[in-house]
Amino acid sequence: MEKREEERTDVFVIPPNYKGNLQLSIFSARNLAEGIIVFVAMFWLISLIPITEMWLKVVLITVIAGGAGIVTLFGRNGYAYSQYLFIWVRFLIRRRKYSYRRIFRG
Repeated sequence: MEKREEERTDVFVIPPNYKGNLQLSIFSARNLAEGIIVFVAMFWLISLIPITEMWLKVVLITVIAGGAGIVTLFGRNGYAYSQYLFIWVRFLIRRRKYSYRRIFRG
């Protein structure tokens, strides 16, 4: 007699209140690209500062450039920082001023 291995399929149920996307990575590609660009730009700017102490440059690059790169990886309010900046500028340009005017009848 042959032993047959039964084929098993796993069924996963995603609850209806789940908010998010099913990605394999934590960061989106846009946030990753922005993080790399910000890190390289900060690295280049800090390396232009005329400091003779090498350890001070390393600390500045680690703290400032590394911190800025990590912050841009996470984004803001679900948007990449460039998207958020464009939304904010568009809000400032298209801002409307509402006024409350009371009408008296007498």
